[in-house]
Amino acid sequence: MNRHNPPNITLHTPYDILRSRPPPLLTQEPYQTQSSALHKSYYAKKLTEWNISEDVKRVTDEKNLCGSPLDVSVDIVSQNPCHVKGEHYLCGDEQTVCGRYSDNTLKPVTAVALQQNICIRFGDYKVCQENKDPDNKGYIPDFVGVASARDSFQNLVPNGPTYQPKMRIVGEAKTPWKHDLRGFWNRWKRSEEHQYIQQALGQIAAYMHLFKMRYGFLTTYDYTIFITQQLVRNEPVLSITPPIPAQPTSQESLSVRQYLYYLVYNANGDDFKFENPCPFNEWVIGDPKDIVLQDPMTPIAKRTVMDEHYQMTPAPTETLCRSEGWYTITGGQGGDSIRRLEDGHAPRKTAQQSPNLFGMGPESSPGQSLMDKFKGAKSRSMADAPGHPPSPLTTPRAPETEEATSRKVTKVPQKKLQQRTTCDEKTLVRHGGPPTKDDDKERKSSKMVPISRLTGR
Repeated sequence: MNRHNPPNITLHTPYDILRSRPPPLLTQEPYQTQSSALHKSYYAKKLTEWNISEDVKRVTDEKNLCGSPLDVSVDIVSQNPCHVKGEHYLCGDEQTVCGRYSDNTLKPVTAVALQQNICIRFGDYKVCQENKDPDNKGYIPDFVGVASARDSFQNLVPNGPTYQPKMRIVGEAKTPWKHDLRGFWNRWKRSEEHQYIQQALGQIAAYMHLFKMRYGFLTTYDYTIFITQQLVRNEPVLSITPPIPAQPTSQESLSVRQYLYYLVYNANGDDFKFENPCPFNEWVIGDPKDIVLQDPMTPIAKRTVMDEHYQMTPAPTETLCRSEGWYTITGGQGGDSIRRLEDGHAPRKTAQQSPNLFGMGPESSPGQSLMDKFKGAKSRSMADAPGHPPSPLTTPRAPETEEATSRKVTKVPQKKLQQRTTCDEKTLVRHGGPPTKDDDKERKSSKMVPISRLTGR
């Protein structure tokens, strides 16, 4: 560096940070999970467009934000492709989508919000007060915005209602290469096919209803839809923004960070709760087990304890036995994995059900083990005995030919076979336990009957 040409230093104000675009994901098509994370749950009520662009522009205007800089960049560092603040983490699954969205969108917006005295931080579901409620067990959104002290993070403890990290915003993430939010939106706006956008919104709509959240968002990183529950002519509806791109084509477009800041700005008030008068089973329809989830590996939802033990990304499966519904292993690389049932998802449980990993139903006891499966198989084999109809899984034995019958070895009389009993076996019968030293001496002095004498060979 020339000492006469000092580096250019740029200070970034809150407005600059909100206007900045998140970097694109580093992902390649052959190295991405191929399973869809959409559940068999659909938002079933009225859907409207949420037009908030002018409000977002007003709230995030430079004159309405405190001007103290929150970041700095140096040109000779920023121009280096290896600089620390660059995007270097590769993305191939939903867990990374969550992580990169957290780092590149939620984190900078939180910093700006805290400086504006908006005491909300983002985190995973485990950090919020609602996680302590047993009635909410099993409902695990990907992101939550919680009330949090600005200057002292240690006050984020449940010692009193003043500092309880209560949920104010809820969010959900999907992979961009398997969930085309822009395409879903366009089909809905053209009144062609509504089921795609309704299915995409099913899970987040369920979370917003269950947690009574007025504000939420659904993101694939590349696009984010911001959502609100509200009453329109005394009818509860879900209102959504168009998918906001992370990389807008026009420099004049509002950024995804500005939209998210607007959501945080509104959730900081007293009306972040929404008591939805519509019954839950009418608000969202579909199989409830596709909404209720097991505890995941944070920060991702839709990941179960078994996924943590086996494999995060589902690999191609290959059936190894006829009990296809509950046992296969992966046919690809990455280790063994329990087969994902039905729609490509790992088995999920409700708060009222036991795990369904091995075909256990709601009436099964939680302590039922895999051995019970084999007991059931044994009882089926007994049914194949004479006098019982053959089991569909039992292969009938082919009749033996004369040649095979002539080769049969004559059975040794039971009396002679008993002579082969060793002293060890006798002592086990006599003592009901392992041989003693005296038994060992008796064994050495005893004689074994040669097998040739018994079979005549």
